[in-house]
Amino acid sequence: MSATPDGSLFLIEATHDGTAGLWMVDAARGTVRLLRAGKFAGAGLSPDGRRVAVVDYRNGLRRITVLRA
Repeated sequence: MSATPDGSLFLIEATHDGTAGLWMVDAARGTVRLLRAGKFAGAGLSPDGRRVAVVDYRNGLRRITVLRA
């Protein structure tokens, strides 16, 4: 799990509504949004909450992807 410094956004890897993936939780609004489905080796949220770095393995290769949150 990652969070913005102000604690308003949380990035979690979990299964929600039957879908495993990376989820963005907006504590202020009380919303949950799927960013990417699947299993990941790691993920981190930028301090401003605008980007997410995701590490996954495909075909034996480690790949880092940056997503807009």
